Amino acid sequence: MPINNGVDTMYDETNLEDTNDYDTTYEPVSPFEISPSEKAIMNTKTQQEATTQIAKIKSLKDQRTEVASTIRALQLESTKSKRDLEVAKRLQRVRKTPQEIIDAMEEAHATLEVEIDELTEQLTQLDTDINRAQNAANRARLISSLPDFNFDLGISTPSLSISLLSGLRRNLVYRQRYLEDTISGLTTRIQDSLETHAYANPMAGIASQVDQDQERLESLETELAEVYTLQQITGLLYDKIADLIPENQQQMLKWSPKDPITIEQVRRQNFEREAERLEAQAIIAERRAAERTAATGRRIRNF
Repeated sequence: MPINNGVDTMYDETNLEDTNDYDTTYEPVSPFEISPSEKAIMNTKTQQEATTQIAKIKSLKDQRTEVASTIRALQLESTKSKRDLEVAKRLQRVRKTPQEIIDAMEEAHATLEVEIDELTEQLTQLDTDINRAQNAANRARLISSLPDFNFDLGISTPSLSISLLSGLRRNLVYRQRYLEDTISGLTTRIQDSLETHAYANPMAGIASQVDQDQERLESLETELAEVYTLQQITGLLYDKIADLIPENQQQMLKWSPKDPITIEQVRRQNFEREAERLEAQAIIAERRAAERTAATGRRIRNF
């Protein structure tokens, strides 16, 4: 792969020295290698993660359907409430409607709007959770497609291994972003082509272009699977090798994080989500405060 800094990361397990003293499934290996049992555990966890995320997606979609249905019902009720309020205000003098009734109708309508805003915010969060779970499921699916993936730095020096792993993982994050963006754009283009033209009876050149895009998509997903697997394996190696670093060199690890870009990205996304949540809460609190102030003013006037 072009992202491994020229290091040959593949090796043939048949060249490893065999021993009859241990079960080969749990054959002890150097901290600089991944044992067969560790790869089996990683693959099992990945398959479990895929199953968990698929179940989570189904549950979140059910919740989303229920929330969306509730919002539609409340929007209809809010529209009717607003129309009734406007009619009541125009005919208040003719019908001699007490002001208390008008105030109650206003308060009820405002409550409906607040409930719709809160449910809309919940719907947005559900969409975010569904997208995150779908990405996790896709990642697990791709990783599990390479159960026999092998990787070896070819060195046994802790400090050099940490340095190489850190550089490799930085390149992996860049490659991951490029592949994910390319796959997303290619998938959208394929869907648009199939929706615009009937694939069973396509225009000249459409079928061949879609076939080419699908072949490229499969190739990119295979490479992305290797990137995901390399991220898992290099992370495991990093943790194992880090234990071999002397205490007086532990400070070096602070400057060699496993995923500096990913960590920074997650922190930024968490900060943005928190800012959006606080902003939405402030708007709702401000609206409710205004409603309470208006209600207090009406009670004072009526008193």
